[in-house]
Amino acid sequence: MPKGIELSVHLSLKPHHHRAAYFSKQGLFRQLASFATLEDRIAALPGEKARGDAFEVFVEAYVATQPICQAEEIWPSETAPAHVRKQLNLPARDYGTDGVFRTRNGELVAFQAKFRTGRKPLSYRELSTFFGLTELADQRVLFTNVDDIAVVAEERSLFSYVIPPGATRHVVENLKSVAGAGSGN
Repeated sequence: MPKGIELSVHLSLKPHHHRAAYFSKQGLFRQLASFATLEDRIAALPGEKARGDAFEVFVEAYVATQPICQAEEIWPSETAPAHVRKQLNLPARDYGTDGVFRTRNGELVAFQAKFRTGRKPLSYRELSTFFGLTELADQRVLFTNVDDIAVVAEERSLFSYVIPPGATRHVVENLKSVAGAGSGN
């Protein structure tokens, strides 16, 4: 079995995250055999901001490629159109919401991406701004690599979370394709 599989897939959604092309050119998504490999690479990046941005690129790829998300359009953080921000009452700058996607049935789903080295649990305090800002979204989704989040967060309405360590090789392969699309590859 090869260590990594390069896959060429036509995707209808191009990545919009401002760092997708950068991370692709840096080889972050090359020769990935598992989510654990990607997680190790992200953890090795210098600084929390770089790690967060890299995980946000992963999340955009995940949303774009997973049929369960039914994403028709994806807008990372500040790229959401003014009418979407207005409908959801979101500030123009990122204050705790990492993006929004529209599903095929027209629902607006706000999402947050939280990457942690060492898989430390997420407290409610770390998620409270996200919950406060996204109260008008049809759904709210947290994407994280941690093993546990605060129970009070789990109990919020219209909220779900995804822990991609369960991501299959299919997700990782599609991640490489989505990130490559942002670099013109």
